Amino acid sequence: MRKLVLDWFRNKNGDNGVLSRNAGWLHNYLFASGLIQGSLEDTKEHIRRTESIYRASGMAVNEFSWAYLYDNLEKFPLAHNFFLESCGDDVVIGYELSRAQLRAITDAGKTYINLCTHPFRFAPDYFLAASTNDPEIHKRLNSVGPTRRYVDMNVGLVKARAARRYQRRMNPEFGLVFFAQIAVDSSRIKNGEIVDDNFVVNSLQKLVDELKPKNLYFKDHPHEKMSPTLRTALQKMQGKDITTPTYDLLSVDGLKLCALSSGVCHEAVYFGCNPTKFLEVEDNFPIIGTEAKMGQYIVLPTNILDEDFWNYILEGDEKPVSTFPIPTTPYRTASGLAWG
Repeated sequence: MRKLVLDWFRNKNGDNGVLSRNAGWLHNYLFASGLIQGSLEDTKEHIRRTESIYRASGMAVNEFSWAYLYDNLEKFPLAHNFFLESCGDDVVIGYELSRAQLRAITDAGKTYINLCTHPFRFAPDYFLAASTNDPEIHKRLNSVGPTRRYVDMNVGLVKARAARRYQRRMNPEFGLVFFAQIAVDSSRIKNGEIVDDNFVVNSLQKLVDELKPKNLYFKDHPHEKMSPTLRTALQKMQGKDITTPTYDLLSVDGLKLCALSSGVCHEAVYFGCNPTKFLEVEDNFPIIGTEAKMGQYIVLPTNILDEDFWNYILEGDEKPVSTFPIPTTPYRTASGLAWG
């Protein structure tokens, strides 16, 4: 039975509500596809058991323990065994599993498909992405992704809209824009620790000293405002808040961009930018249109809701035609015109 397996240890100050939300929406979103065969209640039971595993392992229930387990699960036998037990005997269908958890699955001789949201987010829809440790499944996943032409079509529409709506602001002398991230997130974990704002500030200061931009701007994450401490530090560098939409900023030729490890850095490449990432971690999102290596994430089409799609990925049945949405009103999108 294919079960949905989450990073059970994820929490923020003891609150793991995000796991229940992820479990609920994934079970329902993929229900018709037949990909997940285990019950939602079974998934929630593992979420409920996590706190006792933390306690029995002598660990505090907080984000710092989660970050440590993210890279060091094998050092805690009770947590390690609990995780593998939750995987079942069939292909493991994971969502945002940690690096250590993926290693544990592979070392146990199991096959996984790990899902996450892909950082390609300027098309008409968002996309799940998948990675695997199985060569045949990996080959099939590589065959269903979008083409670079599809990405470029969406880039063109975004840049066209920016050219009309933000023409007066499209000046590279904006200088340098820093994109903030969520404070507690797996994208900030390195060697079992959450990289803090001090690292961000020091890295940004070094970049500012090197580039000497005319202006420094900063932009909050759309789901979370940056901490007052970080905002104050950026203001001391003469940084100013900017409200221009992200993809309009990416459309400015010559504008310099930086972030700790934000997915915006991945997207910026399609716009011709050369962003600076402060956190050096393995990049598991290859440029769309190139062949992904084993373990890297591949964009999944919108017809993942169809059972035939997963019959192809898992069993090698007849390959379906991948579908990717195109804008229903491309001229309106690009022109920014409106009447009425």
